[in-house]
Amino acid sequence: MTEKPQYEKASLDWTLMITVTLLVIFGLVFVQSLSADASEKLIGHRFYYIHRQLLALALSLLCSQIIYRFWSINFIKKHARLLLTISISLLIFTQTPVTSYTISGAGRWINFGFLAVFALPLSTLLLVLFLAAYLSNNFSNNNLISKASMWLLITALVFSFLLLSQPDVIGLLIIGCVMLSISLAAQKYKFALLLTLVGVFFGTFILFDSPYRTLRVLTFLQPFDHMFSEGYQLSISLMAIAGGDFFGTGFENGVLNRAKFPGAFDNFAFASIAEEFGVFGILLICTGLAIILWRCLSLAFQLLANDRQTEGLIVIGFSSWLFFVSFFHMGINLGLLPTAGLPLAFISFAPFYQLSFILGTTIVLRIGQQQGLQKDSTQMPRKVGFSVITAFLLIITNTYFKAVSDKWLQQQYTQRSQSLSRSQNSQLANKNCLINPSQTSKKLSGEQNEQ
Repeated sequence: MTEKPQYEKASLDWTLMITVTLLVIFGLVFVQSLSADASEKLIGHRFYYIHRQLLALALSLLCSQIIYRFWSINFIKKHARLLLTISISLLIFTQTPVTSYTISGAGRWINFGFLAVFALPLSTLLLVLFLAAYLSNNFSNNNLISKASMWLLITALVFSFLLLSQPDVIGLLIIGCVMLSISLAAQKYKFALLLTLVGVFFGTFILFDSPYRTLRVLTFLQPFDHMFSEGYQLSISLMAIAGGDFFGTGFENGVLNRAKFPGAFDNFAFASIAEEFGVFGILLICTGLAIILWRCLSLAFQLLANDRQTEGLIVIGFSSWLFFVSFFHMGINLGLLPTAGLPLAFISFAPFYQLSFILGTTIVLRIGQQQGLQKDSTQMPRKVGFSVITAFLLIITNTYFKAVSDKWLQQQYTQRSQSLSRSQNSQLANKNCLINPSQTSKKLSGEQNEQ
């Protein structure tokens, strides 16, 4: 008599939920700390950026409640092409004259009059859902000349064209990595190899076709040679990391905070954390992200082992997206990659990334709570876990060497900090003179009498 398989009782993954919650709370405190002065200077009040981040959080919690209650994998499978259409339409709207909104020469926003929507995060999340649903119907079909492969290739070309029109090379790179991860998980190895070769060829061409992009590459190799031009942000980032040492300068005591460095609370959040909380703080952040990826990837391979390909590929796609955004952000801050605009997941000021990541986490929690998984099913392969751990160890090790061992960088940081302190003391003295002119004149008269 065949023994019936044992199934786990459906329960919420509290480890995943609590870890994400802690990172989000830390991110809110972090954003308010670093953005208050910049917000007051640019907008007129100190809570502009944190209000937007809180609004995105509230919207994401509301949408998460709806998704959690009405989530249906059959709906995703049935309307996969509709999801792809919406995903592509969001990017098309960024290039339409009526709806496009351009900042610093990049047309990546959709203008709704009262609100500018950053389209890429929402578009990427919908793309993950489409790829998972579509490939689950063609799982392990490794024939390169097939309908599934042609659809994937057309999708990749459309996204490439739309993102290069913005332009957003780093966004295109991340979408390529996500597509590659889902293709490998779906066992479409030939298409994954083709995607890699085409990506390397056109990526090299794109980087060196534009003088601006070429300068970006040359700048990140020697940032201090271009410190007062293209290399300014990376140079300040490296000096801030070097100033953090092992335990940091302390909360709100960093140069990036005091100097009101542009990007300190979004694209260079990693450098700000490294400066104020040191290598120890970075270790905690990397541990939190690693726990999230561990829970997601363990669930994903468990789903695949139980023939639930669509759910498994969704979790794989979200996990890879979260990983590559965070890893590239850290690499950019450490000077391992050319400078580009990317947030640190759940922490940086990035309302629409925050919204998309929380919605993705909700989907993972909902999938994991559904019954039907065997207790003794296959767990995450060691190679995948080893790769993730190696990536985070690379970040932590590189941070340690810059923060603790690189004496030249530490010297540059000390000089920068002293220069900033002298400047602030001078501004404070001038301010006191303006506030108390009578005392200042008495002081000057006394000095003249002494002379």
